[in-house]
Amino acid sequence: MYNFCFNDCIPKDVGKKEVAKALSDTLKEYDKIKSGFTTEVEGIYTSQQPSKIMLGSSALIDCITQLEHDQQTIAFDAFTKHPIDKFLESDDDDLLKNEYVIQVGGISYDAMSAKVAADNEGILFSLGLHNDLKKDFIDIISNSNETIRINNLFGETKNTNYIINLIKQAILAKLGNFEKLLELLGNNVYSDRFERSFKKASKPIQDSVIEHFQRAIDRKGTSRFYPDGNLIKDVTPSKSKHSVCELRIFSPIAYRVYFHEGTDKIYLALMEKKPPTNTQNAHIKRAAEIIRELIVADN
Repeated sequence: MYNFCFNDCIPKDVGKKEVAKALSDTLKEYDKIKSGFTTEVEGIYTSQQPSKIMLGSSALIDCITQLEHDQQTIAFDAFTKHPIDKFLESDDDDLLKNEYVIQVGGISYDAMSAKVAADNEGILFSLGLHNDLKKDFIDIISNSNETIRINNLFGETKNTNYIINLIKQAILAKLGNFEKLLELLGNNVYSDRFERSFKKASKPIQDSVIEHFQRAIDRKGTSRFYPDGNLIKDVTPSKSKHSVCELRIFSPIAYRVYFHEGTDKIYLALMEKKPPTNTQNAHIKRAAEIIRELIVADN
């Protein structure tokens, strides 16, 4: 579960329209995350009721009513968890004594709720009203100069992608290797033979397969798994209707993964130790047959 905590540390001299605009921007980005992780994100925690949280001269509830109707609905559904200490506990026995703050424009604001969120691996929901709030993470500082860093959502697409990647990485870390691979690849179809081979392989080999597919994605080319003749090679047999690609792995031992990348889906056919040169063509033809079968069954 990923907890978002409303960050009420904002400049005091901001107007109602300015706050409403910033709230709208961050709420749009929050909704993207919530839509992508419906079971992992439950809502936004606040230090107290929205009617009591002052943002400049206006209460949070008044700023919500300035939003468009669809955003009001999102906000009213999200801002239901208050006060935060009713739902989350801090691991700091001296929470009040340590006087945690967030600095915005050189001014310190009470950040006790943000500290509780940080203790629970939460994410701040900030309004981008100052450059100090437009950061992927924000520092929470105690009166003894202890610094706690917390990830931060502030209403810009690049920042939202940063948060989405954090959540994806956390989800992947909890999965088994086969599930990690499928999550990494996205929309996919795999053969029983591929699944058996992957699960029988040693963990270092499984890790290497995942790492090589990630490396392919990181190339950011014409497609995620385009053949470059090095990491991925096009080995399509001459009479094959569908392309066959070979993911080439050399460590800890030589392994090959044969697959087909469709328009929006990857088809995983075979995974095996690199066969001898004189038999590899037969293996590739078998991979092409499996790919054809997977595509037919999928349509």
